[in-house]
Amino acid sequence: MISGTKGGRHQAPLAEINVTPLVDVMLVMLAIFLVVAPVMTKAIKVELPSVSAQGTVPRSHAVTVNLDAANRIFVDGRPVEAARLQPMLARIVAHDAKTSVSLRADRRESFEEVAKILAVVGRAGVTQVSVVTAACDQECAPPNSSGTGHPPTLPRQ
Repeated sequence: MISGTKGGRHQAPLAEINVTPLVDVMLVMLAIFLVVAPVMTKAIKVELPSVSAQGTVPRSHAVTVNLDAANRIFVDGRPVEAARLQPMLARIVAHDAKTSVSLRADRRESFEEVAKILAVVGRAGVTQVSVVTAACDQECAPPNSSGTGHPPTLPRQ
């Protein structure tokens, strides 16, 4: 420890910590983290699997929500405004808590729009949600089998 003398008198040891180097190191580490973090998230590549699965048994208390390519919403075939979807589903769930929702979204619709509909369905209190996909028959090849790097397209129904 450092102690000082002043005019022949002995003073108590100087017990201060210089935090400037500590702050400098922390700021450099923060800058490195801010630069590296976005790069790491963009480096993750995900290949979605192509799955052939049997459909589930239709339920008597199921509601079908359709989202077409023009971003229009239909509930059991009737057009519904986006703002009215949650209250409508909440009323149905209040009447029957076992209500399930089958979401049919056009493949050209963005995932963002599909996720918004899923969030609305969840906020309405629906606990059972299924996403309806096109059937994948024998001609449906596994991803990247064509060598293009893109998953195969499914036939329109």
